[in-house]
Amino acid sequence: MNLIQGEISGSESPRFRASEGQFELGLERTAARALSGGARRKVVLGIRPEDLAVAAPGRSKNAAGALPARVELVELLGGEALVHLDSGGVDLTARVPAPFSVNGTDLTVTVPLERIHLFDGETGQRLDE
Repeated sequence: MNLIQGEISGSESPRFRASEGQFELGLERTAARALSGGARRKVVLGIRPEDLAVAAPGRSKNAAGALPARVELVELLGGEALVHLDSGGVDLTARVPAPFSVNGTDLTVTVPLERIHLFDGETGQRLDE
């Protein structure tokens, strides 16, 4: 699982911001339940490699759950590939069907917001929605 340390803030339109790099992701309103009174809260955001997808050509980089990324390494595993990405200084791994683009390609990955997992940054316990 991709585990990214950071914090979540904002009660009206919650956002996750990684502790390092420029990785930032808008979250659905349901994620607001992970906050108490709109305060900033340290969390770990988890997303499984099979839940990350390469965006269709022409998809807006500003769409919900869309992140710019650069392919760092592709591991071919027969009918699928593990694609190691850099998104705003955060390392991500996506599992996609093979064949796949070569290293150095800039692309957009989508993070299905309903598939993310939030964990308390101090206790590690899952923050239930």
